[in-house]
Amino acid sequence: MFFCTFCGFVLLVATLSGSSAVPLDTRIVNGVTATNGQYPYMVSLRSANIHFCGGSIINNNWVLTAAQCFNTITNYAITVGTNNLNAGGTNYATVTHLKHPSYNPTTLNYDAAVVKTAIPIGFSLTIKAVALTSTIPNVGSNSIVTGWGYTVFPLSPYSVDLKALTTKLISQTDCQNRLNSLTYTIAQTHSCAYIGRSGACIGDEGSPLVFNNAQFGILSTYTCGQGFPDMDKSGKLFREYTATVN
Repeated sequence: MFFCTFCGFVLLVATLSGSSAVPLDTRIVNGVTATNGQYPYMVSLRSANIHFCGGSIINNNWVLTAAQCFNTITNYAITVGTNNLNAGGTNYATVTHLKHPSYNPTTLNYDAAVVKTAIPIGFSLTIKAVALTSTIPNVGSNSIVTGWGYTVFPLSPYSVDLKALTTKLISQTDCQNRLNSLTYTIAQTHSCAYIGRSGACIGDEGSPLVFNNAQFGILSTYTCGQGFPDMDKSGKLFREYTATVN
């Protein structure tokens, strides 16, 4: 979900923030270009070969992402093993996706989903699963969010190159205080991250939030670097949800 002070709609996740006044550049909003194979778990979800959401490989058969990615899209595939949206990688057809049974498309509570591939994903140096953890890092910890989302809001194409951003976790109280002007109330399933006028943006939904090489969150609400926190779904929520997929 996206927070926009002049758009009238909201978006959820724990990562960063964005602003239409940010100078034009080629970043996640103010992220850096990832090196080849640096984040081998990253997935691009595509419809008609057009990127629409991020995700992460959790084993040979399943990808973890946000449930909101499937509010309107039903036909899609995934691409893994490349940092470039326009070249390389391996495409996999999908057979189903399962939204968290408690997912609420209005509030984006329980914004988690898993996608099953038609055939097992082949692992390599640039294609690997990410570890999952139900432990939320301490407030003040740095975490990494990656994606191909907009690099400038509101007018920006998706980034051709995978971008990464280091963001800092903040408390739920601090997060709510920063979001009060947007009349948005965070849920207990949310973690929040904030790093001023940098952050995730449109197209980064479903991307992983990672600490010490383990994923603890799913990007759900972002602010495109407008100076508000981003939010993600907490690890306990999706760790329990994904425990039965194989």
